[in-house]
Amino acid sequence: MIDKGKQADTSVEAPDPQTAFGAVMPVIADLLERGTRAFALGNWEAAIEQFGELSSITEETFGSESQRYADCLVMYGRALLQHAIEQSALLAQKTLAEAASGTLNKESEEKDEGEAQSSKANIQFEGEPDFRQVEEQDSGVEGVAEGKEEEEEEEDDFAAAWNVLDLARVIQEKATDKKSQL
Repeated sequence: MIDKGKQADTSVEAPDPQTAFGAVMPVIADLLERGTRAFALGNWEAAIEQFGELSSITEETFGSESQRYADCLVMYGRALLQHAIEQSALLAQKTLAEAASGTLNKESEEKDEGEAQSSKANIQFEGEPDFRQVEEQDSGVEGVAEGKEEEEEEEDDFAAAWNVLDLARVIQEKATDKKSQL
């Protein structure tokens, strides 16, 4: 029952900023700890995931111009950069391994072809193309296309790291400019 002199309180109270801030801080601390652990162990994908989520929450909580957000972006950018470097190194190792095995395979194929040609009497005219070479070139073109896709992905990883780190730099420069104006 409501007294006639008092009306029911129907207004919705705004959440207390201190309560919201207090609720977010343990989540931020947990993400920071998990991301740092993953980074230290070289688990770049997990570090990227944790620091990305940390950056998002920090931006929502403190704003896109805050120093805390810039610090989170630096950690996120470093994880992206390390992941891109690792992927680049793996790609280079794969390419070297393929080149080494390809060189060995070509030498053995040439040796086999030389023996086969000496045992068979092939007549070849100068103007006539060797279709085996054309097939090898076609398969080489497919390999180049795959290499370009991997290179584009690698460039995307490096570009993402660059963009994140550049954003952190801009935020930190703005904070430095504000401090110098005081």
